[in-house]
Amino acid sequence: MQMSTPIEKIPDDPRASADEDAELVQSIMADLKSQEMSDTASSVEGPPAVPVYSADDMYDSQQDYDDDVDVTPPPAIGPSRTLWRSLWLEAKEPIIVLLLSTLFGLPLVDRILTRYMPRFSADGGTLNTIGVICKAIVVTIFFFMLKKFVR
Repeated sequence: MQMSTPIEKIPDDPRASADEDAELVQSIMADLKSQEMSDTASSVEGPPAVPVYSADDMYDSQQDYDDDVDVTPPPAIGPSRTLWRSLWLEAKEPIIVLLLSTLFGLPLVDRILTRYMPRFSADGGTLNTIGVICKAIVVTIFFFMLKKFVR
């Protein structure tokens, strides 16, 4: 038995072929439904019938999703701050500035700077303008280093 379609029977219009295929599928579905109805009516006992779905039923069962809905999770809620924790978070930078200005404001630091860098010395053993600027730069560097490490 030959299982191929002769060239003469192939339609010229591919849309006509698709319409014929759709009609064929619908007729097969109708035959299956009628056969199922007759099988279930004739046999009282037996396995349950398998439901037959059309192609439209498959698309209707899928849920449509809205792409405009924001699906990001809500932000995580951390533990509430205590009073002391809030004070520490607010006051740690001013405390660091207070400690550094106190330490670098001592006369001992000025004497050490003028001993190792005589260029920073003014008349009377005090720091000149360049010495004060360099000391401020050193304090700033220390502040940023401490700020990074004290979190």
